[in-house]
Order: sequence, then C-alpha cells, then structure tokens
Amino acid sequence: MQSHQPVVTTLEPFPLDPAFGPPVPLPGLAPGTKIEIVKLDPAGQHVVTYPGVILPNPDQPDWLITEARWVKRTVDLGGLTFHTGDRLIEIFSARFPFNCFAVHDPETEELRGWYANVTHPARIELGDDVPRLIWHDLFLDVIGTPDGYLSLRDEDELAASGLEQMDPALHAAINQAAEHVQGLVSARHFPFRLGGR
Repeated sequence: MQSHQPVVTTLEPFPLDPAFGPPVPLPGLAPGTKIEIVKLDPAGQHVVTYPGVILPNPDQPDWLITEARWVKRTVDLGGLTFHTGDRLIEIFSARFPFNCFAVHDPETEELRGWYANVTHPARIELGDDVPRLIWHDLFLDVIGTPDGYLSLRDEDELAASGLEQMDPALHAAINQAAEHVQGLVSARHFPFRLGGR
C-alpha cells in the first residue's frame, strides 16, 4: 500500500500496548562499543546476526542508536533500494514497538530513506563477550523516503499468520503501531528526520 498523504494519528504520547510484553530498560552503552545485532522472526526464531557499533545519543534517552553496514546483495523494495555497503543508522527502543533503519549512500552520505519494522521492544543481553541487541520482528514494515513516498509492507504475511484469531490483542497492537509509524514518517518526527537521526 502506498500513500502520499499524512496518516492521521496521535503522535505523542504512544504508550506501549501490554500485548507487546513488558519493556526492559536498555543498559547504557558507551559510544564506540561494538555489539552484535540479532534479528528474530515473528515466531522468535533466529534470522540473522550482524555487527554494529553504538553511536552517540545525547538527547533521546528512550532510544539506542547504532551503525551497521548492508553487506548483502542489492535489494529493490520499490520505493527504497538497499545497496551493498550502504551505511545504516539503526535506532532501537525498549519503550516503543518499532525500530528505524535510516539508509545512507556510503559515498555521499545522502539519506535514501527509512525502513521501519514493527517489533517487540528491543532488549540487550550482556555477557562475557560482545553485547547482543535483540529485536523481534512482528510482520509489518513501513518504508518512507525524503520525497514523500510512504508504503506499508507485509500485510499479507500478518493476515496469513492466523494471529488475528490466536492473539487478537497483539494483532490489533501491531496494526496500531504500524499506523503510528506512518504518522511519524509523514510528520518527520524522530526517528524519521531528514538528517537520519
């Protein structure tokens, strides 16, 4: 679904729906700390682990800002293309049920667009090795670009999952979160700003 009109939604506050589970505050990690970023699918199964590094974040205490690189092949998603080597500013929260990947050209630093995932709240696992940031995907994704393109993706996957029957509260919360994210993108509210931060 593509739209060029702002989505009417309440931007703030956006309390975390209990259906997403209780948030666990993210521990403070110093800028420059190397981490592993772990993606889980909606069933909680491991999808991918990739390296990242913590970036400075002086004014957004509810968010953890990281940098990573797109190392896979080029992927064209219609309104947004990921190229091998792209710089990704990935922004995670333990309070809000989504993350944001700001996609930058590695040569020019131009912001190409944002890819947001509806998720369970992010969490950090601290151990003897590198800290692990874990994000648990929840079907729906939102793409936005600086020129106003806005798209909601993977509605078919959510419909096919049977979640509406198995857990109607979580199903409703996922759709509400996706609507909220579209409103944030349209209004260019953090974390969807033209500077990518």
